[in-house]
Amino acid sequence: MNCSYRMCLIFATVALGTFMSTSSAGIVNTALPSISRVIGEDLSNTKWIVASFLLTVSALLPTVGRLSDLYGSTRIYNLGFLIFVMGSACIGAANNLPTIIAFRILQAIGASALVSNNVAILSQSFPLEQRGKAIGWLVAVVGFGSMCGPALSGLILQFGSWRWLFWIDVPLGIIGGAMALLILPHQQFKAVKVSFDWLDSIHFAAIAICLVLALSQVSIWGLTDWRTLAIAAFAISLINWFVRQQRYSQTPLLDFKLLQNPALSISALTSFLSFVIAYFTLVLLPFYLDQVLNLSPSQIGILLTYYPITLALCSPVGGWLSDRYGAIKPLLLGTTFMGIGQLSMIFLSDISFRVFIILSLVIQGIGMGLFSAPNNTTIISAVPKESIGVGGSILAFVRVFGQVTGATLGVTLLQMGARNMEITDSQSFLVGYRLVFSVGLLISLTMIYLSFQLARNESNTYS
Repeated sequence: MNCSYRMCLIFATVALGTFMSTSSAGIVNTALPSISRVIGEDLSNTKWIVASFLLTVSALLPTVGRLSDLYGSTRIYNLGFLIFVMGSACIGAANNLPTIIAFRILQAIGASALVSNNVAILSQSFPLEQRGKAIGWLVAVVGFGSMCGPALSGLILQFGSWRWLFWIDVPLGIIGGAMALLILPHQQFKAVKVSFDWLDSIHFAAIAICLVLALSQVSIWGLTDWRTLAIAAFAISLINWFVRQQRYSQTPLLDFKLLQNPALSISALTSFLSFVIAYFTLVLLPFYLDQVLNLSPSQIGILLTYYPITLALCSPVGGWLSDRYGAIKPLLLGTTFMGIGQLSMIFLSDISFRVFIILSLVIQGIGMGLFSAPNNTTIISAVPKESIGVGGSILAFVRVFGQVTGATLGVTLLQMGARNMEITDSQSFLVGYRLVFSVGLLISLTMIYLSFQLARNESNTYS
């Protein structure tokens, strides 16, 4: 088989798994009211269909990455397809909330195996000079999957039952699993000489669940509520214990020596920050369009597509620039565009023209697209070959944790700003809204600074 043709098939296989896992994360959001009515549950309870998926993926990513390093990323990726399909089929057949949540967790286990190994498989399959472009196209698939989730959900619910939101993944997963078995590079099975400490995995899962739970509930409970403080304190104590255990472990789940590499630590931090400010926009802009401009749901949906479409179009460009000129230039260009995008959001008002809103979203999409591929390539390149699974799980974890942090911090800052004003609702909202994006601008400036530090570190390495 032609080498180029084979690499295209490998990418298509990885892209299908990535699309399924990213679209399934958001496809349920718009369907929660429908599911609530059908199964007779309150919306406050059915939200755990979404939360259980997010918590499970966050908790399992390092464990899946470590297992991939021990048993092979392709093998774990193939298993991810099987588990994901099983979970999707069972959710569609479930008739009550506890069963749906249980199988949603099973689906999330499969999704964690897919998202933590996609970059690793591409990095192992594509030559160095084409790696950035391949990862750039993968980022485009992530953006397209995120964009299609809500739209696909609305289309399915218009013509069929909510169960098809999950059943649609069954034929796609079967096709993807068959492609994975036939196309992805086969890895010879070797007896694992290194033991795997499941206690470390449970320990990290508890940390991730506490952090995500505290972040997701802080806007409901309040920052000073005893539940928020108790979970946060428990998480901090677990982190302290986990770090000490990992430092002295012969077989650590997370090798903290990897973070001593500035390329990895700086890139992981900037990736986290990029998703924080991205979710400032994706979570709060719909409220602005609804409460301030009084747009209809269909108008809001159309406007919001400009961001992921632009991201999907620009991600391959960022990958190509990374392959040709190195990662630093597209990183700096991307973070600069993100900063301009956050600045433009500050100037939105109750009389803003739609063209200005579209321009703001396009600028942010360009920035995220140019930034993501070279950033991901830098992280994977900074990880030793024997730890590439852990590198992939780090990428996925900072994305998920950044999304949760961005959504939560954005809502918290919005409430803080709006509560201090004795004016009309729309004007009060705008005060809080501008506070959010002022913080977003500061974060983007921090990202630009970190990118310069990364460039400085790279020049010192090669000098």
